[in-house]
Amino acid sequence: INYFTFDSMASLMRKAGFEIIETSAMFPMDLFLLMGDRYVGDDTIGRQCHAKRKQLDILLEEPGLKDFKTELYRLMARHGIGREMVIYGAKSSEGKRKQ
Repeated sequence: INYFTFDSMASLMRKAGFEIIETSAMFPMDLFLLMGDRYVGDDTIGRQCHAKRKQLDILLEEPGLKDFKTELYRLMARHGIGREMVIYGAKSSEGKRKQ
């Protein structure tokens, strides 16, 4: 169940007096479903998909790919795609709630 989108969470944060610094996402496991890996209810396939996701994250930490990984996850966030949303904010310099 998704209660927030990236836009609605960012809006809530702004109303609470935060400035949005950066948005990112985590790898969307649902992509495996789109590729035919029916991991839901199948622990064996679920573990295999999780291992593939971990291997991708490890690979993208290699020199020369880390910036690509950062940009990939930012792009996913910009399009509302991702298993988890990550939004970094800082208290607004105005020091008061924005409406």
